[in-house]
Amino acid sequence: MLGLLPAVDPLAESPKESELRLLMRRTDLPMFVSQVEVRDESGGLVSRLDLANRRWKVGLQYDGHEHLTRARRDADSVAMLRLASLGWEVRRVTQGLLNTPRTLTRFVHGAFEKQGWEQPG
Repeated sequence: MLGLLPAVDPLAESPKESELRLLMRRTDLPMFVSQVEVRDESGGLVSRLDLANRRWKVGLQYDGHEHLTRARRDADSVAMLRLASLGWEVRRVTQGLLNTPRTLTRFVHGAFEKQGWEQPG
């Protein structure tokens, strides 16, 4: 049981966010932090990303069933446009991507590369 404590993240808001975070930890990609607030130039909240790497401006959002409502989709779309205007590369992740870790890793790898990151080695 003690071996699991380093994997615990009290900021995670869902089991799927935790699954995504743990999957990303097993890659050679830069580390992510949970629940990162991104603000615009005037300090207004643009979005709170489920996982983000501020240095590279790469974010991940897990889209579960609550993202299926029209209002939520509309709000998410506006947030994604605003994030892009601030230089962020955000990838939206669904259960299908969690089920295919290699595809997910390539998907996220591409976001880091687009931001100028080069894989060491």
